[in-house]
Formats: sequence, C-alpha cells, structure tokens
Amino acid sequence: MRKARSAPLNAVREATRTQDLQRESQRQRRANVSSVSSGFDAMGLVNRRAKAFLDLPTRIARCRSPFEVWSVQARFIQEGFSDYAHHVTILLRGLDGRTKQGVPNG
Repeated sequence: MRKARSAPLNAVREATRTQDLQRESQRQRRANVSSVSSGFDAMGLVNRRAKAFLDLPTRIARCRSPFEVWSVQARFIQEGFSDYAHHVTILLRGLDGRTKQGVPNG
C-alpha cells in the first residue's frame, strides 16, 4: 500500500479561490441569461417591424387624402426609429443594467 501524501491546507487561499470560482460562475450565468433575453428582444423587434411593414399597405389603402398617406408613412417611420433606438439602448447596457457612458438611461 502506498502512503497518501498530505499537503498543508491553506484555508484562506482555498476560501478565496472558491469565492472567485463562484463569482465567475455567476458572471457566466448572467451573461447567458442576458444573451438569451437579448435574442428574444431582437426576435420581438423583428416581428413587430415585420408586422408593421405588412400592415402598411392596408393602412395606406384606407387613406382618403395625400395628407393621410403622409401621416401614416410618418407614423410608420417614427415608430420604427423609436423601436430601434429602444433596442440599441438595451444592447449597449451592461450586464448590471447600468448604461454605458454616453447612452441615455431609459
């Protein structure tokens, strides 16, 4: 039989190493959740914009004057820019929900 060699245990170092591993694991989980939710947000954005684009001819067909056509087109473009701006802001945020420098909160 072999005699097992035992090394002295550095309890402080081991506790620190364990805490570091736990923190890294939590960071990875948050990154995974964030990427999944970003994927769902992007899918929602694409779905909303596609639906608005497909509804546009119907909305234009109901118009009775050139001003109404212009108004429907302007609303479509404004909603698109607003939607994209909202999602770009979400993508530029960090994992902790705070905004990066130069990105308005909200």
